[in-house]
Amino acid sequence: MEDAVALKAYCKAVDTNNFGARGGSSVLIEIAFSYGGDNIKIKSSGRMFLTTKKFEGYHHVFVRYSNSHVNIMYSPKYGEVMILKA
Repeated sequence: MEDAVALKAYCKAVDTNNFGARGGSSVLIEIAFSYGGDNIKIKSSGRMFLTTKKFEGYHHVFVRYSNSHVNIMYSPKYGEVMILKA
């Protein structure tokens, strides 16, 4: 990715849903960071179950990043964030 920049961000759990995915909770997260003098917040997206939009943005993997500082790659061109594995 040519336009991606490495940044530090805060990952906050916005909502929790216990719908039985792997026997635990799934969370919706929000990544907050600053770039180019702007404060940016982006919520998680994607569907865990392809048949419903009800749980869009929720995933059990996000539990490990919730309410902590994370390293990210941010693409200003596409407005997308990738959380880097710690």
